[in-house]
Amino acid sequence: MIFGRILIIINVILFMALALWMLVSPAVVLANLGVASLTTSGAIELQVLVSGSFLAFALIVVRGCALESHTRQSLGQLIIIYAGWLFVRIVAMLQATPDNPTTWIYLAFEIVMLLLLGIGLRFATPRHDRDLFASEDRGI
Repeated sequence: MIFGRILIIINVILFMALALWMLVSPAVVLANLGVASLTTSGAIELQVLVSGSFLAFALIVVRGCALESHTRQSLGQLIIIYAGWLFVRIVAMLQATPDNPTTWIYLAFEIVMLLLLGIGLRFATPRHDRDLFASEDRGI
């Protein structure tokens, strides 16, 4: 359970940092991603999509840190987020070869995080489901 909560905390911090960075310095973030907007309105929309999405992701999964009963749900939500990113990244990389090595780093990070979240989900058992000192025989 602790491992799962640590993963949730890491992701909440990461998502909040990215949301705030995009909110405060959108031009810097977009330049680092190699993305340029043709209009000011386009830059605003990119800022809303990136910053708003990361803020929403953080707010959705943060309750898994504080409430043990929501840890498994938050881990599952993070798995869905990362699986979606990984799927889209693989499709995009099949369509075009990346010209920047950071794309491969993001791919590796998503795979590793998915594996860690899967392990965290596997071992995130709420206290009422633990069998260490069970007083009843659940039998067949």
